[in-house]
Amino acid sequence: MMIRKAGALALALLAGSMSFAPTLASAQPRPGWGAPPPPPPGPGGVIVRRPPPPLRHEPVPRVARPGHVWAPGYWSWRRGNWVWIPGSWRPARSGCRWTPDRWVAAPGGWRLGPGGWVCTGRW
Repeated sequence: MMIRKAGALALALLAGSMSFAPTLASAQPRPGWGAPPPPPPGPGGVIVRRPPPPLRHEPVPRVARPGHVWAPGYWSWRRGNWVWIPGSWRPARSGCRWTPDRWVAAPGGWRLGPGGWVCTGRW
């Protein structure tokens, strides 16, 4: 019985009805692995024409939260004004580092590149 099933599988593979080649979707890196994706447009798809103000110096709290990493603050664009979003502690991920939120020059202005995890290891 087992030989018959293995033979049927081999025939199906030879006939081309089944393929184990990765599809485009499965060939894409898993979220949280490798380099972060290119930043999407800012909040609501908005490209901001004015550059963001310089980053504020925000000291990392002296008392670290065990199992967490510090995500620094960043500027956000809300209702036509720059608003400072303070840094916060994020639960750590093994083999990963946090990439901060950042503003990237884009055609016509600036767009927000959201922060995220860059992971180098496997789970």
